Amino acid sequence: MKAVSSHLLPDPPPGIVYLRSPDDVLASRNLDAYQHLLLRAWNKLELSGVLVIRGIPTVYIREDDQELTPNAVAALHRQFWNQGVATLLVLIDRQKTRIFSSMVAPQKPTALQGTQPLTAFVEEINLATQALRAHRSDATEAFQTLCRQVASGHYYRRPEHLKKFNPRETVDAYLLDNLAAVRDELTLGRGKLDVQTAHAFLGRLLFTCYLIDRGVIELKNYFPGKSWINLQGLLAAGAPEEVFANLYGTLFPKLKREFNGSMFDEDLETERDAIRPQHLKAVAAFFAGDEIRKNQRALGFWAYDFEFVPVETISAIYENFLEKESKNEKRKEGAFYTPRFLAEMTVDLATEGRGSASIKRFLDPSCGSGIFLVLLFMLHQLPGRRSS
Repeated sequence: MKAVSSHLLPDPPPGIVYLRSPDDVLASRNLDAYQHLLLRAWNKLELSGVLVIRGIPTVYIREDDQELTPNAVAALHRQFWNQGVATLLVLIDRQKTRIFSSMVAPQKPTALQGTQPLTAFVEEINLATQALRAHRSDATEAFQTLCRQVASGHYYRRPEHLKKFNPRETVDAYLLDNLAAVRDELTLGRGKLDVQTAHAFLGRLLFTCYLIDRGVIELKNYFPGKSWINLQGLLAAGAPEEVFANLYGTLFPKLKREFNGSMFDEDLETERDAIRPQHLKAVAAFFAGDEIRKNQRALGFWAYDFEFVPVETISAIYENFLEKESKNEKRKEGAFYTPRFLAEMTVDLATEGRGSASIKRFLDPSCGSGIFLVLLFMLHQLPGRRSS
């Protein structure tokens, strides 16, 4: 299904910028910090427009001539939720206008089959797009009213909407909560791992998910004849001894050889000697979405898509793990997290007027989460950015 251009929607009220194409994104220099994220969203979500309020991308809009299926709607919301940039996603098709929040966890597509209703949206307007187009003045007023309410914050404060804008339901809050639960499980009880080993183990698993979801690696190339397309499948395949052999006998050693970095190198042998069946069961339960600790908000790993989860979210996870260490140890090791907006600003200043980043070499001697290097990589992938 192909989204259509945003020419049908009117201009927003003064003070709100409406980006109608990727070219508008590239031309908006005050959006440099969001540029790569907006271009990815435009490409993958097939957006028709983006509302920018006070310099922040706030509303993604997609218009379709055909009716979206429930599964297509659920998939779009899942991708939108994983990116966690804009607050609202507006989907307009022939039959309905649906508005989704980035602070509501996605619903599993298979659960939408049959008679189970889709409930993740903030509101659903049951009117045909054709009727909306026929009453252009009404459409203009409705669109501008939505813009004003979002800009003022009134839209979020409406009593019927309050439950749909809970910060604890964002992708980073969910993922950090789930990771903290499994980390604590790994570092408690008999045969517990030390915190550093637990962090390294979970870090390797997350980075592998990132490589898979971004299309950098495919598990079939490491395990011929197996049908695993993600780590959930690998971790659920066979007894703990088999899972251990697949991870530490095959996958991690091969990734260590292929990627010149510490993620699959540092302390791998020490970690291998420390991992026990109960640790593998704990991470398998985490990936399956089981409750790791009492009253934990369990969300299956199916909900996470690292093709969309921004690098700053991964860095935040890294920082959250470091918080488990003492502040003195953090200071001793020089381990401090750089927020995305500071990293973006630093990269922009460092590369301003220096030509294409793709023909240069960069050194980050204080590399922790790697956010500067990842941003530099993204920089030279973007068309039209400092390429002259």
